Amino acid sequence: MNKIDKIAVCSRSFSQNNSLRSKLLEEYEHVKFNDDGLSLSGDSLVHFLEGCDGAIIALEIIDTNVLSRLPNLKFIGKYGVGLDKLDLDAMDRHGVKLGWTPGVNAQNVAEYTLAMVLNMLKNISKSMEVASDGRWEQIKGYQLSSLTYGILGCGHVGKALVTLLKGFGCKILICDIEDLSLFARENGLQQVSLTKLAEESDVLSVHIPKNSTTENIIDEGMLMSMKKGSYIVNSARGGLVDENAVMKLLSSGHLAGAAFDVLKEEPPLNTDFIHHENVLVTTHIAGSSFEAIYAMGVAAISGLVENNLATAYKKFQ
Repeated sequence: MNKIDKIAVCSRSFSQNNSLRSKLLEEYEHVKFNDDGLSLSGDSLVHFLEGCDGAIIALEIIDTNVLSRLPNLKFIGKYGVGLDKLDLDAMDRHGVKLGWTPGVNAQNVAEYTLAMVLNMLKNISKSMEVASDGRWEQIKGYQLSSLTYGILGCGHVGKALVTLLKGFGCKILICDIEDLSLFARENGLQQVSLTKLAEESDVLSVHIPKNSTTENIIDEGMLMSMKKGSYIVNSARGGLVDENAVMKLLSSGHLAGAAFDVLKEEPPLNTDFIHHENVLVTTHIAGSSFEAIYAMGVAAISGLVENNLATAYKKFQ
């Protein structure tokens, strides 16, 4: 077992969870929690982690600047599944091991995605607004069963979403860098190219990691290739979908609606996107059910000793 004496928990939600706190304290005596609810970055992150051998981090940025000032830090348990905030090359150079469990919150993200899609198709939020304004107007929507649903990225979340969607009987298309032809055949799906996915989907949701090859993968050109009146959902990572292009095509009527749980900038300085009448935005909650938070926390604790940075490299490089 790795020798870890002092641990710092950067994550605010982990620090506020009594069950996770108790579980971590059962295994480690010297633990520092983010009880002040600080948003840690740069100097404040370095100060918080000083003298610690291990850390549990969530959305904090771990790069060369941070690692070069933390010679004691050797182990990181990742609370959550995204690795886009971590410089894996720098961690390797500084000898910092990473414990990471992919897919630990996949079911909740899939359920969230489906909920947002149904909200848009049925115009639920709009009807609630009409009712609260004292108007009793019928607003029509669509049946998911009559549409084609496209899934960009059929990993843990994508596969969980397939299971949910099959109950609706809609046509399902998937796009992934891996050959998922066997999975597609077993589930009555079609694996297609990204271009075909955009062109044929009435609803397209994004479930891929963010890296140098996927940033802005859904740009204005890709959005323009989608059907008039289609819908886009991003519950993966901000910056995968061009938000300005989405707003432009919503305003022109080319897109019917958009739902985003993640934004390129959080919280956003420019709120025009959030306030657009055909946009639904939530505050990065897709993976945050009570069950998922606990599972992510347990995985992060295990990751302090069960770590293999090479696994992360293989999956995301």
